[in-house]
Amino acid sequence: MAEDFRIYLQGELAERCKRNPKYSLRSFAKALGVDASTLAKVLNGKRRIGRRSIESLGAKVGLRPAEIRRYTAAPLAESQTVAANDYVQLAEDAFEIIADWQHCAILELITIESFRPDAKWVARSLGISAAEVHAALGRLVRAGMLEITADGRWLDRSGGKTSAVPAPGLTNAAAKEHQRQILALAQQALVETPPEERDQSSMTMAIDRRKLGEARLLIKQFRRELAALLCHTGSRTDVYHLGVSLYPVSKRTPIGEDHLEAH
Repeated sequence: MAEDFRIYLQGELAERCKRNPKYSLRSFAKALGVDASTLAKVLNGKRRIGRRSIESLGAKVGLRPAEIRRYTAAPLAESQTVAANDYVQLAEDAFEIIADWQHCAILELITIESFRPDAKWVARSLGISAAEVHAALGRLVRAGMLEITADGRWLDRSGGKTSAVPAPGLTNAAAKEHQRQILALAQQALVETPPEERDQSSMTMAIDRRKLGEARLLIKQFRRELAALLCHTGSRTDVYHLGVSLYPVSKRTPIGEDHLEAH
């Protein structure tokens, strides 16, 4: 269970960095009362973590005794581990991958000309912490969407299935969180990104909501045609987000019988 605890610590550090951009590995090490270099080796899987350390660190990050016992319990048989613990971990990973924008962004970043397979470089490129990058990499690898080879190459194994979110089968919570993050990034770009490097526009219109199904198909077609233009011709130099929102601003009103007959 030590591996599960290492993954938990990775996620906890990433979450703290997300809440406070100034938070760092050294801050985390100080909060845990351990040496920063030792903690770095634990998080990177270069140093094993024993039962006593799990109990001590678990208490310091606020885990309940029952939760700590889960991490210190004896491992199950291999078949049981796959059926239980790994399934739960992959389910949690899948939710985070769907919800957090950086997972898709990392896979896209791999394809640009200047890409470097280095967590710190990726962190600078995406404007997130190295801890968030490491946590995202761990989830992508465990989910089979990314392969990091022995010689250090990063290979996208997702089959290009992460670029359009939401998709069928996603949980509402994950889809909503993903879209919330995309909208927040759009607001940030509105303030920080020069106009010549972005395009943000909107329009308000009175519509016939019975045609929304057709509208969705047109939006889907537009996304794919734009992706074909930007991704499949020329060279790849940057990672962009495209967010299209079509939503009502008026309260929903019934369509009367007279109105229906008029059409």
